[in-house]
Amino acid sequence: MKDQSPNWLKERKLRLCSLLAVGLLCLAGSGSALAQVAASISGRTEDPSGAAIPAAIVTATSLETGAARAVTTDEAGNYRVLSLPVGQYKVRAEKAGFKAVVQAGINLVVGQQVVVNLKLEVGAVQQEVTVTAEEIGRAHV
Repeated sequence: MKDQSPNWLKERKLRLCSLLAVGLLCLAGSGSALAQVAASISGRTEDPSGAAIPAAIVTATSLETGAARAVTTDEAGNYRVLSLPVGQYKVRAEKAGFKAVVQAGINLVVGQQVVVNLKLEVGAVQQEVTVTAEEIGRAHV
């Protein structure tokens, strides 16, 4: 019985080391796997003349979960919403003195970088213009 004890202990250590190695490999690969299930939406906000609209609030909302992420446009009217889970989205832009605009029908897939440019019309924020994906050019991949 004493002869079997050291072998049993060796086998147990080997199994434990193997399990630990597999676990570490899974953890190492999970970071890149998480990065691959995200997408992004970016674009530019403009007035009817094509001039940039800085400091506009742009909100990307998941139609499946209701989760929303808001960003502010830069001085050139550009915005970027990064690391969004894949799925269906709508994007809303608003700023005082302009009608809010909503772009619906945005389908994000893994790794996609969609460009959604938004043209805001002069008017009150309470007014809203909704644009569907079919009405504008196809998103860039």
